[in-house]
Amino acid sequence: MNLKIFLISMMVVLLTTVVIATPVCANENNVTDAEIALEIPDLLSVQRTIITQDLLDKMARQISNNDQLDLLEKEQRLSYISIIHEKYPNLTSDDTEGIVELLSTIISESEPVPTVTPYWGGVKPDEGPPYSYGMHNAMARHAASTMGITNTAYLDLIEACASEPDTWFGQLGTVVHYNPTAQLYAEAHANEAISHLSAQSHVEGYKDLSYALHFMSDLSNTFHANTLVQDYGAHYLYEVYVANNWENGENYRNAMTSASGYYAITDVSEAGSNLASLAGSYANAIYLTLISEPNTWTNDPDVIAYTKECIKLGIRYDKGLVEYVIG
Repeated sequence: MNLKIFLISMMVVLLTTVVIATPVCANENNVTDAEIALEIPDLLSVQRTIITQDLLDKMARQISNNDQLDLLEKEQRLSYISIIHEKYPNLTSDDTEGIVELLSTIISESEPVPTVTPYWGGVKPDEGPPYSYGMHNAMARHAASTMGITNTAYLDLIEACASEPDTWFGQLGTVVHYNPTAQLYAEAHANEAISHLSAQSHVEGYKDLSYALHFMSDLSNTFHANTLVQDYGAHYLYEVYVANNWENGENYRNAMTSASGYYAITDVSEAGSNLASLAGSYANAIYLTLISEPNTWTNDPDVIAYTKECIKLGIRYDKGLVEYVIG
């Protein structure tokens, strides 16, 4: 397996070592500041669902093939993996944290994974958190408002929180927003949203809905959807281009607002995979145009058409996700 793809699949669990600031979302109507203040997500249960025996086997192979380790270090690590295998799936918090720590070590010993500034979330290179308004925010609000959520405060909350997942994981975390892991996070947060809303905890429910929409929208980005086409320089240039043309130039926002209908969802992770398959099918064509026409690719009619199609696909799946959560 290609090392970058392997790292992408593994780094989804590198969460507990990251400490993030507590951002603040919009506040209107009867929602108090205390209710609006974002909390660091408790993703331990999500980690447990993603830690699989297949992942443990991949870790063991990576350890066995690491020529930088002496025999004793290999034996110690493989022995630990074997113990976790025997306990699986009944893992304790200490077991999960141990796997996270070992994964962190494995990754730090491997080639560095480049990251892409999350323009899809609206951030610009000279800005740090909190992230500025961007596509994630617009897509989340549009999906929620067109699928029956009318409370202004909750729409503001969904809109404001939609880019927050880009701040959770630091530099290593951007890979979490790629296929095939983004759909797992979309599903986990969608189900958390359903649970909170069923308990009449609307603020927490709509926050989790916003997070779920973020990860689903990630999969409408062709370079996030198709991880086999990864030239990070091209990826970066493409995200800058789309962000700069969201409300100006090509005005890709119109593709979102003009997309009628939605895709009904019964299985969120499966829907995310379907979206990734569709949006990812355009990656090769966009990439080849970008590198073969470096001075004119932004005006290429196919690039423009494919980008609009990805955005339309994304918002239709986003609207289906809202229906999945609120019924």
